[in-house]
Amino acid sequence: MPKNSESSTPTPEQDENVVFENSDTAVEMSKTDDVIEAEAVQVSGSNIQEINADRVEMTGANAAKVVAQTVTLSQGGAGMIRANSVSLESSGVGLLQAQEAALKDSMATLIFAQNLHLADSRSAITVTRHIEGNTKSFILIAGNVDGSVETTIDTPRALLIGISVGLTAGLVFLLQKIIFRNRR
Repeated sequence: MPKNSESSTPTPEQDENVVFENSDTAVEMSKTDDVIEAEAVQVSGSNIQEINADRVEMTGANAAKVVAQTVTLSQGGAGMIRANSVSLESSGVGLLQAQEAALKDSMATLIFAQNLHLADSRSAITVTRHIEGNTKSFILIAGNVDGSVETTIDTPRALLIGISVGLTAGLVFLLQKIIFRNRR
């Protein structure tokens, strides 16, 4: 259960806890709380189930789900981040949805972003309108690419694979229908 504190300045005992500000109060929570809702959240060395806030700053912390206007994550991880602006440094995320995202020395499984800047980062699947930087991605679907981006499957190859799989599945179903119709 949260305990109200008189001051908004974290004490040394709070260094590995969560401190968030709502108006003029600071609230201290334990290292494994379920849901935090606030205007601004600073997390250090904690594991949180869900964070809903305008601004989130996490250092050495993990969260299953983060929904915010602005998220800054350093040396931590998140299962899912949905925000307008995201900055990751030496971190990992499963699903990232953002208008603007910047990743440095980080990894992501799935990225959906309008504008994406990657520096020495990797992603499995990236869907973006604009990507720039130095990165590796297994599947990249992008409108505009600036920089050194290595992909296994880029936009034209993804379209070709989709068409090939669709045609192959169609032929298999057609042959199956012809073979089973002749058996009757």
